[in-house]
Amino acid sequence: MPYRFEEFILDRKTRDLQDGAESIHLEPQAFDVLVFLIENRDRVVSKIEMLDTIWQGRVVSESALTSRIKSIRRALNDDGKSQRLIRNFPNRGYRFMGAIESESSVDGPSPSLTLTRSAQTTCTDSPSLAILPFEVFGEDVPKLTRFADGLVEDLTTLITRIPLLSVTARTSTFALREEKLDARQAGDRLGARYIVEGSVQDATKGLRVNVQLIDSDSGFHVWAEHFNRGESEEDSEKLLLRLAARLELHLVHAIHRAVLAQGGELSAVQLLVQASTLLATDGWHRDTFQEAVELLERSISLDPSSALAHAELGLSLALGHRVGLLERSSTLVQKAVAEAESPFNSRGPTRTSWVA
Repeated sequence: MPYRFEEFILDRKTRDLQDGAESIHLEPQAFDVLVFLIENRDRVVSKIEMLDTIWQGRVVSESALTSRIKSIRRALNDDGKSQRLIRNFPNRGYRFMGAIESESSVDGPSPSLTLTRSAQTTCTDSPSLAILPFEVFGEDVPKLTRFADGLVEDLTTLITRIPLLSVTARTSTFALREEKLDARQAGDRLGARYIVEGSVQDATKGLRVNVQLIDSDSGFHVWAEHFNRGESEEDSEKLLLRLAARLELHLVHAIHRAVLAQGGELSAVQLLVQASTLLATDGWHRDTFQEAVELLERSISLDPSSALAHAELGLSLALGHRVGLLERSSTLVQKAVAEAESPFNSRGPTRTSWVA
């Protein structure tokens, strides 16, 4: 049976969308996106998952998905402001919000929408971070604000290099500047597990910058530290690099602990996150390299199409061989090369892991 919501009827078998007796035209990919959102309406569907599913591994930009969402909204008399039926969750994805009056319980998902990644994988598997605007304290508030805003922007740019980490756009976080939300509220509003707060204040010689990393689920501090900056531009650059390095270190440890605390079977993404953070948290040893390889192989078994997992495995095998912590053999080298080349053969280059 077709899906019925409001005055609309969507029939997957005939690939038809009707408003009463009138048939509404939707291009094929827009129709597939709408079906996929309805079939997964109990959760927020990530953009990556939709791109993987609808475009089946072809490299396309997010603008292609955004265009299809706009087409769907027009067809359903919805828009980006009201988001009555298709709601956008910034930095997370989209969710169908309509009430389905009747649907088939036996048809199952349409064959064209078979998932290319593990059914366990959701957008919540990947860690997420939002860096809020820093507060300022001092005599020259406009000058301090310019410095603080620039520091947050530069820090956001640097921290996005962490693989699998979703970082909320600066425009989204700065929109909350006047709302004075606590970490839990900000995390809920932005869809971010981890929140960075901070302040900039005048010091005797230069500035003092205080930074806190907070788990928005619990509201507890993961890490807090202060940094001093002198009066030169060179001091500003050194401050940024020190701050980013310390934040990345503690964030990686927090993410690793969060994955270990998960109960039940881990998804492909969770296994990948655990493997990617393992060498940074537990050090370079024979057993940690071997464990990382095993975790990555389990991740790939759940999601063979994951370009990042193949790249991580290739890196771990090559690095372990190079430093003598994995067996030295031509077979291992060949496997490392094959895994490293796999992303380029399927989905293009990707980022590497936390191994520092």
